[in-house]
Amino acid sequence: KHPDGHRIVHTQTRAGTEHHELCIGNMDDMRTDTAGLLENGLELVTQTWRAAEESGRNYSNKQWYITHQVSMVYTRAFAKAMGINPEIIPVTFPELGNIAAEAVPLTLALNQDRFAKGDELLLLGVGSGLNTAMMEVQW
Repeated sequence: KHPDGHRIVHTQTRAGTEHHELCIGNMDDMRTDTAGLLENGLELVTQTWRAAEESGRNYSNKQWYITHQVSMVYTRAFAKAMGINPEIIPVTFPELGNIAAEAVPLTLALNQDRFAKGDELLLLGVGSGLNTAMMEVQW
């Protein structure tokens, strides 16, 4: 354990592989059902969030939420569904676009000066397979 490190407190994951055809791509083409991804991805996030709460975690009281960012539509839908103030969800997609899995670590890096020692952060990723992972970190 590094004395100045950030502590991983809890992780929660869930897969919704029945939705694997919402985004299909190959080297020549990519087809995405954006409405289906939003609806089913948000449902999977909600299920995962509730499973964490059932195991005794409280994901509703974090100082910051660092999310996989696709657009403001997705970010606002997440904030509304989870009852989170959008002001504690730093966004990078307006400048950088959808950078997929890199959004979480890059958003962390670009906003690290805003986090205080001891702040509780929830990192959240969603993949179009569908899969989601949440990681509770103490800064």
